[in-house]
Amino acid sequence: MFIQGEEGKFADPVKIGPPTDMSRIYGADGYRYDPWSQSRIHEVDENRDARTDLVFWNKDHFEVHHQDKRGLFAQHARNFMREVAFDADDLDSLDAGNMTGKVLHSLADFNGDGVADLATVSLEGKSIARKRSRYEVHFGIPGSDGGTLFAKTADVTIQSKRIQIGMERHDFDRNGQLALMFTTINKRYLKNSLFKTIAGALGEDIWLDLEFYRTEGGLNSEKPNAVRRIQLSDTRRIREPGSVPLDVALRGGTHEARFTQTRHLGTFNAPLLVGDVTGDGLSDLLIGVTPTALDVFVGVPRPALFARQPQSVRVAMHDDREYTWLVDMNKDGTLDILLHHPSTTVPHRVTMLIAR
Repeated sequence: MFIQGEEGKFADPVKIGPPTDMSRIYGADGYRYDPWSQSRIHEVDENRDARTDLVFWNKDHFEVHHQDKRGLFAQHARNFMREVAFDADDLDSLDAGNMTGKVLHSLADFNGDGVADLATVSLEGKSIARKRSRYEVHFGIPGSDGGTLFAKTADVTIQSKRIQIGMERHDFDRNGQLALMFTTINKRYLKNSLFKTIAGALGEDIWLDLEFYRTEGGLNSEKPNAVRRIQLSDTRRIREPGSVPLDVALRGGTHEARFTQTRHLGTFNAPLLVGDVTGDGLSDLLIGVTPTALDVFVGVPRPALFARQPQSVRVAMHDDREYTWLVDMNKDGTLDILLHHPSTTVPHRVTMLIAR
């Protein structure tokens, strides 16, 4: 990491973290090449001095590079242990072998108290019928040495009747309070059979649920504040199998083989965007539903998060979120939609939807 100072000069580089698994970088074969996204470097205020520190897991302990008042990071990391048990720091380990285990998901301030918390994800059960997943959050505790400790037992457990295959954090209200978005899939879609194959050939769709949990006033794990559905489909193929293997579901659509795997070629890449496109200060949810339509679920005040019925926008959509952005094109403080339509036979095309 090279930090640039006010005069434009770069400070001496700081080497941070273990080697990166380059095979799981989102868009590694495209122009969204982002090694940092898979570096497993967690950005938290570990010593609670109102500055962002960089933390990573190294075999059996955490290491942290503290940031100083100049904005520079310490050349040498400080070690600190953890009381929370987990098997690995590698999220990809859950989609291999018997697909069981408990891994570190992330470090972040989930409850808004200014202290970093620790989240893990677990997958249990040998057969699909017995598979269970859960996310657990261990709240951070100020340590006597100025650092951060984590509660040994989980303070919050979020477990769905469905299999949780992903979690993202968003500040929907722009108030500094994180909300959690879980992507889940019904176990019946994970079981293959002749009936499912026939149903898929006849056009039956597989659906994912997006489950949203607010953290404001304490993380409520009883039930989500909002649920929306997204179709798991590949618009480049007329028919898809009526089921999806669990390892493919866990791997998702952001890996290097997503264009070469023989089944579910483009699934898990449907455009899914979160941001304020209406200018009211609340985040909206945008889902690409068909090749010609974008559904916009307008953000609403708590507790619902989003309007129940979407506004459908007619526009030629791309079926890969790598080519879809939210960006403030005209600098008016409201996000606009940018779509890139690549082609190997005709000139590339760019579509912009300017929010008004």
